[in-house]
Amino acid sequence: MDLLNYFLNDGLKSNNLLLEVDEIRAEGNNLVLGKTPVIQEEVDVRISVDEVDQLVADITSLEEKGYNEESKEIIQSIKGQVGDKVNPEVYGNFSPILHGDLEKHTGIQIDATMSTTDTTNNGEISYLTVLRNTEIYMAHDGYGLG
Repeated sequence: MDLLNYFLNDGLKSNNLLLEVDEIRAEGNNLVLGKTPVIQEEVDVRISVDEVDQLVADITSLEEKGYNEESKEIIQSIKGQVGDKVNPEVYGNFSPILHGDLEKHTGIQIDATMSTTDTTNNGEISYLTVLRNTEIYMAHDGYGLG
């Protein structure tokens, strides 16, 4: 399969870029979407600029309010946000999208065999869709089957 004829994106990023270079790859006659994360102590985690800005705003709010009941809630929120980022089900979550332009919009036939190695409760789903959004890419967008 020649991936050069397709667009490769990830729906988890607002800029649609892949989270990792090998997130979509061809292995023999198979197309592989996503990957199994390496679970280790020294793994890079993803945090967006918006998320960092929110954490800084929360910390700044703590500095302004001093320590009280409301600040306890803010601290718990910060700890929860950071804790989520180091959870393997979060940093190992991918939403790879392989897509390309179609010359027709009716009478499309799809013939595919799909399998998964994802055993998480949130995983184990794939979509084949048409009539997708042309600016924001999300795995579940369009019409088709999941």
